[in-house]
Amino acid sequence: MQTLDAIQRRLGYRFRRVRLLEQALSHPSAVPNSPFERYEFLGDAVLDAVVAILLFKRHPDRNEAYLTNLKSAYVTRSMLEAVAARLRLTETCVCGQTTSVRPDDLLEAVIGAIFLDGGWKHAGAFICRHILSRRARPLVDHKTLLYTAARRRYGTDPQYTVARVTGPHHIRTFHVEARIPGLRRVGRGADSTRKAAELRAARDLLRKLPSRSGGRNRGTKKTVL
Repeated sequence: MQTLDAIQRRLGYRFRRVRLLEQALSHPSAVPNSPFERYEFLGDAVLDAVVAILLFKRHPDRNEAYLTNLKSAYVTRSMLEAVAARLRLTETCVCGQTTSVRPDDLLEAVIGAIFLDGGWKHAGAFICRHILSRRARPLVDHKTLLYTAARRRYGTDPQYTVARVTGPHHIRTFHVEARIPGLRRVGRGADSTRKAAELRAARDLLRKLPSRSGGRNRGTKKTVL
């Protein structure tokens, strides 16, 4: 493992309690009772809040939908993995020989440690420097689009179910199915989090819905597809 001084220089943050950084980089597969997953949980919440607040301030003329989609772009797995790779976090993690720790989880654990050490101010500065400084375009919220289509065209809400979960605990894959009551078509999606899998399933089902031009007239019986 690289020296903690070198790691902190790359992070751009000097810990007062270096033990917090050590714990954030110690996976339970190698260090029993490590608080790594607790730090990851905390870092995820801090990241979500900081990005939401700062985007709200940066874009006073944008509506809720735009801000939601832009926030999604900044906290997506691919974005966090890119930041973690630039910071070389996987090179610093202590984990079991047969364990593969996700880079985005490492980044969130580090954010959690910075928050515990320096509070909102320093956690926010870290997120601004390494994440919000990158260019991102708003992501399309397929769950919102599916909800709107289901309400307007079928008068009901879409439903999401987890069909199965595969893989070990630290690299789980959620397999989700999206349905609109009364329709036989099913949208399917898989990803490392349930939320991301639901987005994929919603997108898949949107693609399978019949076009409105060939649909039914108002007042006619719903067609079961």
